[in-house]
Order: sequence, then C-alpha cells, then structure tokens
Amino acid sequence: VVEGYREDNNIATRTIFVQERPNKGILMGTVTNLSQQPLGNTLVIAIGKSLGLDMTDSNGRYIIPNLIPGKYLILAVKIGYTPQTKSLPIKSSPPPTILNFEMKKRKAEESLSFDEVYSLVLSSLEEEKTLAEEDQDPEILAFSAALLATNLQDELPFLETPGTATLSLENNGSSILLKSALSNISLAKIEVQNVKIEQGDLLTDRRIGNIFACSLPEGETSEGILAKINLQNLSEEPTKIDVHCTFVDCLGNTFSIAESILIEPEAPTVSELLQSYPNPADNGCYIPFKLSADSNQVSVEIYNILGQKVRTIEVGQRKAGCYTTKDRAIYWDMKNNSGQGVANGLYLYQLKAGEFVAVKSMVVNQ
Repeated sequence: VVEGYREDNNIATRTIFVQERPNKGILMGTVTNLSQQPLGNTLVIAIGKSLGLDMTDSNGRYIIPNLIPGKYLILAVKIGYTPQTKSLPIKSSPPPTILNFEMKKRKAEESLSFDEVYSLVLSSLEEEKTLAEEDQDPEILAFSAALLATNLQDELPFLETPGTATLSLENNGSSILLKSALSNISLAKIEVQNVKIEQGDLLTDRRIGNIFACSLPEGETSEGILAKINLQNLSEEPTKIDVHCTFVDCLGNTFSIAESILIEPEAPTVSELLQSYPNPADNGCYIPFKLSADSNQVSVEIYNILGQKVRTIEVGQRKAGCYTTKDRAIYWDMKNNSGQGVANGLYLYQLKAGEFVAVKSMVVNQ
C-alpha cells in the first residue's frame, strides 16, 4: 500500500494506492506406490520459469507455492524407487494445479545415482520444446535437480536471501584465475571457448561438463578462486578470452555475468617480414610481420620489377608483437598512389620499422 496526501480548500483527503502482487501458481498433489499407499519423504521438484520443491508428508501430500505461471517439468524422487518426471502447464491460482505420482519400487541393490537423475531430467527437458523456449539452461536445471535429488541438500542451503556473485579475471602466466565472491550460490556454469577449466576452492568436485556445485557456509560470503582456465596453444597474436558464468542461487534464481581479458603474448626475439598472402594476389593481399621492439613509424613501400615505387602505406606506431592475422597485418589493395590498379607481374615490398628494414617479393595476377 502506498499512501499519499493532499489538501484542497482546507479539506484533507487521503488517497490509497493498492499495488497487487503478480499472480503465482500453486502445485500440489500426492505421491503413492503402485498399491496406492502414500509415500512420505518424497522430494518433488518443479522446474521451469521458477524453481520450487517440497517433501511429501506421511500422507504422501506435497504443496509447492509461488510458481511463476508457465510450462514446468516436475520431478519426483524417493530413495528405493524409480524417479519420475512429468510435464504440465501451471496457471495462476486459484485453483491450484493438481499432479499425482505413482512410484515404482526399485530392486534393493539399485542405488540412486547423481548421473541417473541428471540424465533423466536433462532428456526430459530436451524433449519439452516449450520449456526450452523459456530461456532456461537445461544443463543447469538438470544439475540442480540432480543435486537435490541425491541428498546433497547440505550443499544447497535454501535461504530467504537471494544469491550474489562477482567476477574478475587475472592473468597468471600459463593460466587465467577466475576470481569471485559468492553468497548463497548453489551452482556455477563456466563457459569459455576451447580451453581447459579446473575448479577452484569455491567449487566442489561435483561436476557435469562445465557446471559445478558450490560449497558455501550458510548465509556467508566466500571469496577466492572460482576456477583456473589453462591457456594452451595460444596464437602469437593478442588473444581475447571471454568468460561467461551463469549462477543459480539457493532460491533457484538464475543470473549471468560476463568478463573478458586480453592476453598479450611475449614479444618476438627478432623482427621479421613474412611472405604476403595470398600469393599470387588478385584482389588484394596481406603483408604480415613481427616486431621485437616498439616502433614509432612503420611503413611498407611497394616497387615494380623496374625498381619504381608504386605505393607507400604508412602504418604509424606499432608495439612489439606479431602482426600476422588479417585484422593486424598490413593490407594492400593492389592500387598505386594515384588509386589506379597496378599491372600484373612481380613486385617487391619493403617494410621499415625503426632501424629494421626487410624486403620480399610477391606476384600480382588480377
């Protein structure tokens, strides 16, 4: 309720604005065995636009409130029974959505594994196209559900305070340290292209792909290394590493943080002019080179076979490093200083960078 006051002609009036909460849905039902006997202590998890769960009572009843209306996958898990999944739409209440389960008993020697529950939930989520359209990450949802279902609630303390996370990247030579401060976080999915990831001290060894469980004291913020990203077979060029982390807090809320870091390789030990490419050149060519020291003025001069200069390309200041890729090498468009296309034939190109001077040849065949 938001209150406001105003006075008109010495008459006081009071205006009350009522702000309604968005409608939420309620899921409830019972869990029994095939003989219709109630099953208590069965974990029921609702996975969709929001995440909810409840344990059945001695009468096999459960109730999960405050679900955002939409399509949900419902998982029922009890030790000694085969886990089940069902999908259905949950609408705003009243009335509540009713869903009942009949569980099949497993053989005594069959134990419920994390991988079994994870695979079951993930395959069920992938079959539900409408769930995939809700911008939910099925791997994270399945991982979270499997953690809960396999009695790892001690790693997922469900608190009333939403989780928070920070992210920072630090170059550690042969690796990047992914540092973070986490509070009330249950899961972290780390996405980096084409690199190997090792979990840090904020993560447990429970892992599927690049999804990790977090082990945090209840209600406390932990700071440290989230993961170590090993750098292998990097290009000689500066390499931009993009890290995208998706976090799930202990209330089931999901949020993402992205950070980038530019890895500068060591400078070459010697300066070098490399062969232009493509060679022969038809529409244009790239002239790659390496610098062992910074240069205030880098330029390329193009000469025809008679030794006549046809083009000068001023590049300007360049730092020590490798300039070999198309976005860093010098580009020649096969035109002379007057903007006219050059004739086919053999050409020489000369690189000048401070005291370093080198010459190579190329073929133009337009």
